[in-house]
Amino acid sequence: AYICQKENNVGIYMPIYFSGGTDNDHRRIANAIENFWSRPIWKYNVVMRVQIMSRPSMNSNFVRLFPGMNGSWVYNRKPHRGWYGEWALIPYNSDGRDYAHEAGHMMGVSHNPSSSLMDIYATDLAPRVRDLKAALESS
Repeated sequence: AYICQKENNVGIYMPIYFSGGTDNDHRRIANAIENFWSRPIWKYNVVMRVQIMSRPSMNSNFVRLFPGMNGSWVYNRKPHRGWYGEWALIPYNSDGRDYAHEAGHMMGVSHNPSSSLMDIYATDLAPRVRDLKAALESS
């Protein structure tokens, strides 16, 4: 992800190439990521944009979508720029927060021990300031 901060305004741009699924699936997943990360987080106004890429690139993340509901994972592709994910087409949570959680990993955010979008079970609906700060530090 590419992250830009100016005072309390934070813009996040995440290019993703999806392999598998339909164009509607890709847009549904991108919308879920944008909806969960675009919000006020403590004193920061965050706007997240996902760019669905038409072909893979060294500068984009790569997500392989697979049928069913068997969980989702993200792997670091370093030294390349992007991340690699394997995501189920059917999320555990019908609101799609699973995808926003995995996108957090693509921004370099680890699991957090307390309730947040980034705890291991994505029990909360919102990223917390510690999640945003981790993304800012890793960018």
